[in-house]
Amino acid sequence: MERVFITSCLLAALSYTLPAQTPPAPRWPTITLAAANATLDDDFVGLTSVRELADGRVLLTDGRDQQIYLADFTTRRASAVSRKGKGPLEYSFVGQLYATRGDSTIMMDLSNQRWLLFAGARVVGTVPPDHPAVRAGSPIFGADRLGRVLTTKSAEFTDGVKEYTRKDSLMVLFVDRTNGRVDTVARLREMPRQSTQTRDKDGKVIASSTMATEYSARPEMAHLSHDGALAILRLEPLRVDWRTANGRWTLGKPLPVVGATVTTAERAALQKGRAGMLEAMQKAGVPLPPEPTLPRVMPALDAGRPLELPDGRIALKRRSPAAAPSSRYLVINRAGAIDGEITLAPNEQIVGFGVTSVYVSFKDADDVQRLRRHAWTAR
Repeated sequence: MERVFITSCLLAALSYTLPAQTPPAPRWPTITLAAANATLDDDFVGLTSVRELADGRVLLTDGRDQQIYLADFTTRRASAVSRKGKGPLEYSFVGQLYATRGDSTIMMDLSNQRWLLFAGARVVGTVPPDHPAVRAGSPIFGADRLGRVLTTKSAEFTDGVKEYTRKDSLMVLFVDRTNGRVDTVARLREMPRQSTQTRDKDGKVIASSTMATEYSARPEMAHLSHDGALAILRLEPLRVDWRTANGRWTLGKPLPVVGATVTTAERAALQKGRAGMLEAMQKAGVPLPPEPTLPRVMPALDAGRPLELPDGRIALKRRSPAAAPSSRYLVINRAGAIDGEITLAPNEQIVGFGVTSVYVSFKDADDVQRLRRHAWTAR
């Protein structure tokens, strides 16, 4: 399982650091956040998700530090929640936090192949690997208040190496958290990549890895909203389709966002960045993928998953050019159109939203990460 984590981090790093030229000026309103109303005193390494609780405190996950925290913006401090291990109420791998009903939260513990359940600020239970819902819904990419989780399934293979191309697709599945009943609701375009898998004599996967075979490779993505609506981020053309909880589809129009042409200097930067990652993969014992073709145009959006706003819209992070780094998020409404763009400084990024708040991480000159809270009103 360590190899899975190492390779996933390398793939994420590739997707997040590819440079591009300055994109054209936006044709939509710019959204500037209000001044921060609270900042935590604690430092973090790599915050990945936030879950606001009814009392104003927040649960946090740090994917790089592999820790779960409970943060209180009144005291400005964060404390660890649960601990690493395989015992009851423990975890081995930190996943994303997803809100369910009321003040409840669910997190996939990939290493233990089970779900961690929270009631408010406390871990209160686990759903074991042999539960039908866990078997069908692993990994989790979303949850709603209707009792479902979102997962995707690629074409399976038993052992060795498999090459996925743009012609391949993966299924989008809703899984009932109670009984494991599965509904296939959509198909997504796969990310061009090479995957390897090794099993033991009993058929259990003991090592696996995956890496993109294109510099600009990315999959289409699905996002499950709290109210049961499903957003599908389509590629070529770039658009967002929506499916309501009762199954009615609204197909979005192509978004007026284009990727930037890659310059000669930036191509050299791409190759340099890949060389460093290949070296790290070799040290981790991960099979190396074939050399991908350098792109002429980079994707307009970053590889991060959509963020849900309090009113059900989503925010998609744009790719930042190397020549003019910034942090910008397109706000997409449920008709699939752009309502505006949130603009932040290059060292800032949105971790998540609460009912009336947005949580922004930022790094100082020493690369130390902190978290602050801003008031958020719909606009």
